[in-house]
Amino acid sequence: MKRKYKYLLKLSFYFLVLVAIYISSLCYSNRSVSDDPPQIVLKKNTDMFFRWDKDSVTKITLKAGDSISVLAHASSTSVDGKLYWAQTSDGQRGLVSQEDTDDGIAVINTDAGAMVGDTVKMVRMETPLKAVVKAKDGEEYVFNYTSYNFLTADKMPDFNRKHNLGTIKMSQKHFEEMCTTKTPAELDELWDLAEFVCHTDSGLTARYQVAVMKKDNGKIYRPVVTFRNDSLANISWEQPLVSINGWLLRILPGSSIIVDGWHHAIDSFYYPIQFLDQYPWYIYFPGWAALIVIWLIWLLLTFLAIPFLVLILIVTRIPFSFMSNRVLKWFSYGVLYVCAYIWMVLLLVSDHWWFIVIPCLGVVVWIFQLYIEGYIDSRCPHCGEINDYHVKDDVITDVTTSKHRSSKFIQTVERTITTHTRGKKIESRDIEDKNLYQDFIDIYRVYHHKKTIKCNRCGGEWEHYYKSSDLIDREDAGMHTENSKEYNVEDWKLRN
Repeated sequence: MKRKYKYLLKLSFYFLVLVAIYISSLCYSNRSVSDDPPQIVLKKNTDMFFRWDKDSVTKITLKAGDSISVLAHASSTSVDGKLYWAQTSDGQRGLVSQEDTDDGIAVINTDAGAMVGDTVKMVRMETPLKAVVKAKDGEEYVFNYTSYNFLTADKMPDFNRKHNLGTIKMSQKHFEEMCTTKTPAELDELWDLAEFVCHTDSGLTARYQVAVMKKDNGKIYRPVVTFRNDSLANISWEQPLVSINGWLLRILPGSSIIVDGWHHAIDSFYYPIQFLDQYPWYIYFPGWAALIVIWLIWLLLTFLAIPFLVLILIVTRIPFSFMSNRVLKWFSYGVLYVCAYIWMVLLLVSDHWWFIVIPCLGVVVWIFQLYIEGYIDSRCPHCGEINDYHVKDDVITDVTTSKHRSSKFIQTVERTITTHTRGKKIESRDIEDKNLYQDFIDIYRVYHHKKTIKCNRCGGEWEHYYKSSDLIDREDAGMHTENSKEYNVEDWKLRN
């Protein structure tokens, strides 16, 4: 085996190792909240609301003096203001305003009137996203939501849960089966705590960290489930999360099976370690740039892990030695196409635009197919050894002639310049040329070769046919003209 193939073997092996390490590093969930969440005693009556309807109509009233567990700092950019994801003593889980539940002291990140790390007194909330505070100098300042944290939120940076990312994706059939066969407590454990849990007149209503692909339209939903006495009573489907690829997912065969069986491979990608948040900007931004590069490699190249493995086995010869080159080529193409199809469905379900996903995957598949074809074409059909052969005999079996028409540019015989103006200002110029060409009939002598190749490993022989040609004559075929036109021509082109 020649050096370049050994180099490819090592490169492919390293690629697979990196993919395995990367998958292993991501195949965990950091959705879990703290085992000992902070407890807050409410200072006043407040509402806990549940974001499964557009206007957050469903809510319960919590009373001053009640104790709640703060599970996560749920949001810092919501139009509702800063929120906690919290749980009551009877197990209801939803969102509460930090303004209504915390002790009213703000921790400043940066703004006028206070230094980083200072604590100041919050006077009032001017808007849900702006607080009026009194600094140490006695003056009142208006702080934007990015300039402060409530004390409890500032103490809990390690489990900041993001509600709009990281949903586990599955088909409608699988979701309905899980809700039918398991109790709410079992689903809570399986899906790492329901986002929202509310006791209603209909029973226990919950929405889980699960995104479901409906079979009738291919769109992705976050269903709301109602249980009565631990048994499924109803599933409500509201506005879809993802709709741009729904029409395609609906008609793609096997999309539900692929989502249920394979989506865990990329589900964990949406939970990166938040280690970059603690570093200054000159480390933070390059770090995220590196993560974006890794993300692109992950999306476009990870599906090539299995085709890469097939390519390695082709180079090592032994596993596929029983296959002919023709069979092996179509087998390799089949593995490549199947993997690309599976990954395309996964990307479409993950809300990546189909008009970007499909062309990108098509280019990658085309390039990899050329590699497969190149290696198989240099493979001994008898023993499978690659590129370890010599040419035993090369003879010309036939000589023919062929004619092809060609032309040569002579000169531009006429030029028309059109100037477009607006008032006295020249907007653009167009050039239209009439070009003269000399035509020829080229006559070629074509040689038909039969090359006999012998494998240095097994001694087997096979034949390869190809053609070569020489130009032996050129006949004059007259002249012709062609028009060409350039738009919005720059002045330097006119001068030259």
